[in-house]
Amino acid sequence: MLVISLCSFIHQSCKPIDNGTTLHDDWNKCMGTGYIASIKILNDIGREEVNKYQIGTQIMCYQTKGII
Repeated sequence: MLVISLCSFIHQSCKPIDNGTTLHDDWNKCMGTGYIASIKILNDIGREEVNKYQIGTQIMCYQTKGII
């Protein structure tokens, strides 16, 4: 299961965002999907806000019942 958190490095905090329940067959697919989604999220927030609050994403993949 893919979990993406939105982080402010100025405030040194991260909060998971709702990206639905995304299940993948393997680790590589999960991480790849997370990186692509992260780029979209940062583009949607916009350069000014990303720079102002030093925003980044954290990607985690968890295995649930044999599926990642």
